[in-house]
Amino acid sequence: MAMRLTQALATEYQNLFASCTVKPPYRAVVARLTAQLLKHQQRYAIVEQASTVPWAVIAVIHAMESGLRFDRHLHNGDPLHSRTVNVPAGRPLSMPPFTWETSAIDALHYSGLSQWRNWSIAGTLFKLEAYNGWGYRRYHPQVLSPYLWSFSEHYQRGKYAADGRFDAHLVSQQCGAAVLLKELLSHATAPALGLRLSDNASVGLTTKGPSRPQYPGQLLRRSRKPHSCVKHIQQRLNALGYQPALAVDNHFGAKTEQAVKWFQANSPLTNPALKVDGIVGPKTWQALFNTD
Repeated sequence: MAMRLTQALATEYQNLFASCTVKPPYRAVVARLTAQLLKHQQRYAIVEQASTVPWAVIAVIHAMESGLRFDRHLHNGDPLHSRTVNVPAGRPLSMPPFTWETSAIDALHYSGLSQWRNWSIAGTLFKLEAYNGWGYRRYHPQVLSPYLWSFSEHYQRGKYAADGRFDAHLVSQQCGAAVLLKELLSHATAPALGLRLSDNASVGLTTKGPSRPQYPGQLLRRSRKPHSCVKHIQQRLNALGYQPALAVDNHFGAKTEQAVKWFQANSPLTNPALKVDGIVGPKTWQALFNTD
């Protein structure tokens, strides 16, 4: 069952964030990490402009997933010299080597963060916890996710040593994302971070961004006639890293057909693999927009 940001969950996040304090032994480490995030603010801001994800959120994910290294994928910390190997594997779809910015934009699109619009504290923490996974909340609710709360008074012990292997005695040695966000707020205002401090009463009902385009119910293929849905395909292929970038003009010409074939040949999201025919049917549309 998919997790939803209900009003009760939003209130929980708000209360935890408000009462979050750093354990004394970790204060120097947290201050040092925060200084590094602020140092690279302009680089994160470039990715913010391309993804609409607040730079502060990009920064803390960079700390969590890549150890603040700019030679690693934001998806999972794999090296930039090739596509990702660990989950999610095979990203980005374009050819390596990658710049950090190109890979980061792909990670934010792939994860759905670029479609999210509720960057309140609750909405932000909800998406950060989702980025790491819901294993703690679903199977070990006695442990607040260390991905958010490690180094704070909210977290003591208990951690996944590997996928599916939880160790109740293991202690995370990585500063949590919520802790970093709160420290950033001691240096800059929420609007300067791209966040909102307060949440409206209907937070659980208004967290989704614009809906993803719906399949038009017909095959889309090379044609001289324009089609209003082709622009969505062209925009998505450009966002996924296709080069040279397509003109977004609703014309399904030879270049768009070639780009679709590129996606079909390289998409890791389908099993069995997509047929490489340059035609956008329901399966290619679903894989392209990562719909359910």
